Amino acid sequence: MGIVISGGASGIGLACAQHFAKAGHQVAILDLNPSIQEALKALPGSGHSAHAVNVCDSAAVEEAIASISANWPITGLVISAGIVSQTPLLEITAQEFSKVLDVNVTGVQNVIAPVARGMVAAAVKGSIVVLGSVAAFNGGGFMGRGAYAASKAAVLGLSRSYSRELAPAGIRINVVAPGATETPMTQALDAEKRAKIMAQMPNGSFLDSSEIVNAINFLISDDASAINGQTLHANGGSYFG
Repeated sequence: MGIVISGGASGIGLACAQHFAKAGHQVAILDLNPSIQEALKALPGSGHSAHAVNVCDSAAVEEAIASISANWPITGLVISAGIVSQTPLLEITAQEFSKVLDVNVTGVQNVIAPVARGMVAAAVKGSIVVLGSVAAFNGGGFMGRGAYAASKAAVLGLSRSYSRELAPAGIRINVVAPGATETPMTQALDAEKRAKIMAQMPNGSFLDSSEIVNAINFLISDDASAINGQTLHANGGSYFG
């Protein structure tokens, strides 16, 4: 299985890359993170690749996907690239709001489109998993305000629509909506904010990225062949979907 992971150089995306590489799959990372080459070198196995691209640049993404497909067929896609905004309504600028939507929504579109076209052309029955967020359902809060919540809600509609379009070709699209997870993003929060977030978690702690990876791995696998157009809530019980 060949799997592309956007945002694969850090956080949940990196954990996915390490998991799938360890399982013997070929992995391609798309990311602007300066540590992308280090992430690539740390992956077990061979045949992996890293592509320094901005998901907002559709032409660059198209080129990267074409390069990957020339080496091995893409059968799985995990879209983890995204940014958060903690700026409240009365302070956020139009520019910041647009940037969040551009990365978190248009960026998803820019990656899904060429991968899906390639899968259909090659008659590949693949699986696509998009990283959503509990913020799409509870309106955000400490880890994301309106712009972030709106972007993740938009991703739900996009994924559901495309799951219908691609189902006849044997391609599934699902969303994993994590709760507060231990990543570089949450580690950068001050102690007060971390404590407030943990107070909302029934077990009083952040989720481990491996727990989110397990949910993603299930949806990518053939074990989830009957699951399409769905949102899997992986939040430790902080929100009941």
